[in-house]
Amino acid sequence: DSSPPPPPDPPPISKPAASSASYAASNAPGNAVNAAGDAISTASDTVTNAAGNAVSAAGNAINATGDAADNAVSAAGNAVSAAGDAVNAAGEAAENAVSAARITERAAGAAVFAAVVAADNAVSAAGNAVSAAGDAVNAAGDAAGNAVSAAGAAVNAAGDAADNAVSAAGDAISTASDTVTNAAGDAINTAGNAISTATDTVNTATNAATGAISTAAAGLSGLKDTVVGNINVGQQLLDSTKTLSTSLSSIKDIESAKAALPQLANISSDLSALSETVGSMSDAGKAGVSQVVGSVLPQIQESVDKLAAIPGVGNIIKANTDEILASLAKFTN
Repeated sequence: DSSPPPPPDPPPISKPAASSASYAASNAPGNAVNAAGDAISTASDTVTNAAGNAVSAAGNAINATGDAADNAVSAAGNAVSAAGDAVNAAGEAAENAVSAARITERAAGAAVFAAVVAADNAVSAAGNAVSAAGDAVNAAGDAAGNAVSAAGAAVNAAGDAADNAVSAAGDAISTASDTVTNAAGDAINTAGNAISTATDTVNTATNAATGAISTAAAGLSGLKDTVVGNINVGQQLLDSTKTLSTSLSSIKDIESAKAALPQLANISSDLSALSETVGSMSDAGKAGVSQVVGSVLPQIQESVDKLAAIPGVGNIIKANTDEILASLAKFTN
């Protein structure tokens, strides 16, 4: 057997080399068959042509000379030898192609083995990933459970705190309500007592003023015939005193004091003008007026002082009452 020994196994190749080898392995048998077919066709053509030439040469040689026949036979032998050589060459090419196919087959096997190993590694990695994902899911479940448990405890604690706060608020509201109620009751009682006291004070002051001025008016009634020129001083004193009694008796509080101001201002103006007549009186007239007015002036002063003691009233009536008292005092000089 003249075929060459099979080549040694090739070293492991990378994925690109495996792909090239797989492609070469898939094309190698076809290439080998094509090469063998071409060699056989060439050999057949050569044999056919040589045989024809040999026959033609043999005929020519037979017809020509016996030497030509010998030459033709020699040429035919040569042609047969050439055809044998061509057949041997085609066989060697076919064997080489088969050997190359075997080599590519081994390379393709190595590539397949590498692919299987890679697939195993990928499957193993996927398994590890799935396992890790399972562990993560379990951990997340545990964490969620713990969070729900903690939230439940927090809600319970908040509920307890809210209950305690509501209870404490209820107690505080109840206590505050009692305190406010008691304080309001005390304040109302105190205010009632103060109002009662103030009312008594006002009534006392008003009654005192009315009584004092009425007494003064009764005393002044004896002067109603005291006349200076065309002015009846006694009668005007009596009228002004009665009007003063009415005005002062109407004062109960700040508003009534303000309402009495216009009348008090008129009384003050009348008495001020009337006091200017004192200089024109006779000595007997002066003495009589001085005695009567001097006896009632302290009572009028006292009644004015009691009204001024009512809260807020004193400052309102002070200017007018001071002028009235000053005008009356002129009749006692």
